[in-house]
Amino acid sequence: MKTYIKDLHKKPLHHKKRFALLVSGIFTLTIFTFWSLATFSALSRTQVVATEKPADNGPGPLTYLGSNVASTYESFRNEWSKLTEIVNSVDLEAEYEEMREKALETYGQR
Repeated sequence: MKTYIKDLHKKPLHHKKRFALLVSGIFTLTIFTFWSLATFSALSRTQVVATEKPADNGPGPLTYLGSNVASTYESFRNEWSKLTEIVNSVDLEAEYEEMREKALETYGQR
């Protein structure tokens, strides 16, 4: 990787831009992952803490991380199933025919 970065300045401009896009995409994906873990699991974290029995030192950070990952996955799965239900319920062919008929009537071809 070090040699690749050393030789990057010799590469054409489009190659440098592609590399910059890849690196910025990785950083953006990392930030999005941490943001989604913090956002989508805020409610479940309070539920996990309320239902656990108090220990000597309380729940550890891995408990929080595990519950955050599990609740984030569950949230995404629920939203994905809602989205697929909505997409499957739309009758695109009938919508297209209706729009086509209205367009033909509007422009006087029928």
